[in-house]
Amino acid sequence: MRSTVSSLKVPLVALAVVICIASYITVDKITLKYVSPVVLNETTNIGNLIALSWAVFVSKGLHQELRTNWRFILIGGLIAPGGYLLFLYALSLAPLSQLAPMREIGNVFGTILGIVILREKQGIQRILTSTVITIGVIILGVWG
Repeated sequence: MRSTVSSLKVPLVALAVVICIASYITVDKITLKYVSPVVLNETTNIGNLIALSWAVFVSKGLHQELRTNWRFILIGGLIAPGGYLLFLYALSLAPLSQLAPMREIGNVFGTILGIVILREKQGIQRILTSTVITIGVIILGVWG
């Protein structure tokens, strides 16, 4: 019984992540009927600040992490909200069914960057999954 629970844990967590992503993208699309992409992006940033600040302040390694990686933290802090803002703007113009899968193409780029820049060893399953994501995005772009 234990091995069955362990073997189901990863797919169930992955399914939960997919449900969460689909839910917040759908909520984003509905919200964009009432506010601009910039307002939604900033509201999300403020919500994240309120919700996550306690975790940052109780973290024992915060100062060391900032000293060591402040440049990467700064770059990521600029790129991530910028990418989300661009996605929200596109979502305000185009159908959700086409854009939601395209947002997940970031997983493919992450795999490629992991292999090329970080020299990570990628299993054949991850590379095949990234290929399937790419094919799905292309199909939606052409026929969606």
